[in-house]
Amino acid sequence: MLDEYYAARGWDADGIPTPETLRRLGLEWTIPDLPGKRARAAAPAR
Repeated sequence: MLDEYYAARGWDADGIPTPETLRRLGLEWTIPDLPGKRARAAAPAR
């Protein structure tokens, strides 16, 4: 049930907003602060 709640809000299994959710909310500047692999995977190519 918790997984469905998180998914409905655009969060991952740890309850952290996904990069897609942050972009949708106009908060893409926070993506580099995501913990671990999420930040590296979501970082824009330079």
